[in-house]
Amino acid sequence: MKRLANFVIVISALGMVLKLAVQGGITPDRAAVFLFLVVVAAALGKGVIKLILACASLAIFLLEYTNHDMGQFQQLAISVGALLLVLLGMYVMLGGMRKE
Repeated sequence: MKRLANFVIVISALGMVLKLAVQGGITPDRAAVFLFLVVVAAALGKGVIKLILACASLAIFLLEYTNHDMGQFQQLAISVGALLLVLLGMYVMLGGMRKE
């Protein structure tokens, strides 16, 4: 299951990079380097790197959704952060942090 989760991270990063490349926000060379780094991070299994990639993807999505309006971005980021905190609490309560 962990291998599948790692591959899902790669797929998410691919979607983010393709969207940026189509919109002209990133060059194909930089997109290739970024995707290479994502694959290396997923293969090594470093949790902190995966967390940073997930946060970057979420921030890019929120910026695009709010049309780069920083006021709306901050309000939406606070709301999404609260939702993530609630989901983390539910995950912990249901035993998702147990090491087996």
